[in-house]
Order: sequence, then C-alpha cells, then structure tokens
Amino acid sequence: RILGWSFTEKYIFDSALDMDFPEFNDDMPTLAIIHGDAYQSISKYNPMKGEKLKHISGVDAWLFGHIHKPDVINNENPLILYPGSPHALNPNEKGIHGVWLITIDDWKIDYQDIPLSPVCYQTLTVDVSTINSETEFRKLIISAFNNHLAELMEFYAPQYVVFDIELTGTNGNILKLRKWSDEITNYTNYDTCNIIVRTIEY
Repeated sequence: RILGWSFTEKYIFDSALDMDFPEFNDDMPTLAIIHGDAYQSISKYNPMKGEKLKHISGVDAWLFGHIHKPDVINNENPLILYPGSPHALNPNEKGIHGVWLITIDDWKIDYQDIPLSPVCYQTLTVDVSTINSETEFRKLIISAFNNHLAELMEFYAPQYVVFDIELTGTNGNILKLRKWSDEITNYTNYDTCNIIVRTIEY
C-alpha cells in the first residue's frame, strides 16, 4: 500500500499528522510518500518530527521529499528516509546522489542507494602547515586528490568531480601558497573522471 501527501499551499505550518491522517490496519506493508520537514517540530514545510513518525500505527516506511541531501533518519521499522535529489543540482548538494531501491519481502523492508548523478560535488580539506616548497605543495595536493577519489570510486565513478578546496593550518608562506594554488588545475588530469576545482579557500 502506498500513501501519498503533498502541499495544497505554498507553506504548510501544521503537521499533516495533525490533520485527517488515515490509520491503517496491519494487513499489508504501507509506504508513506510525504513532502515535509522530518527534522523540525516547527517549520513552514509540513513539520513532521521523526520521533513522532516512529509511533504512527500501520506505516512501515516514510519516504520524504523536500530536503535534497540523502539521509536515513531511522533504519529500523519504520524506515524514515530522505532519498534526496537523484542529480546533484548545485555545489551546495555535496556528496553522492542517486536513487534508492526499496524492497519489500514478507514485511521486511530493505533499502539500497544507487549512485547515478554524473556530477559529484566534494569538499577537499588539506593541511598545508608543513609545506615549504611548490614541489611539496604539488605532491600534497595530488596525494589528497588520489586518496579522495579512491574512496569515492569505491561507491561509483561520476563523470565529473567538482572540488571546493580548503587549505588549513598555519603557514608563513601565504603569498607563495596563493601562487602555487594557481597551478592546481594542472594536477587534475585523470582518466577515470573529469576533475574541476571550483574554489580554493585559505
């Protein structure tokens, strides 16, 4: 059984749970597909606090829309899940995006995320405290790229990986670091995917 609910107005300040929300007998598995805010008890986007959802009779899984970041709020009965946006739409939607496969077998509900987004936005944090030369800087950045991409490729291989790089630590060669940073785009030649450096922060 699939139960659906969405907005009738631009903003919904009262929880759908406080409206004429149907109750079901436990005669078959029930999935609720809801547009709302499962994080907040006060919100203009249908506030449906996760703790309250756990005690609604007859619903075995809550699948939420509204927040674009994938998140499993509760992995037991009931499953409470934000699938997120299947395609990362902008640099604020960092991390792995895709679709989710929900499987129901004899009342047991399993879920699996399937990465599909061709672009993956990532933040790369690099400590440059001990860097004294351009050669050291280049080696450090390339090593950071390699390690980060290796971890990402364990899940899937996006067509594009877009990095926001944060250089951290204490270093007296800030002017040289800025100059060396201009060369970072020369370190991004990879056969597995296209690397783009969007921003560099110090």
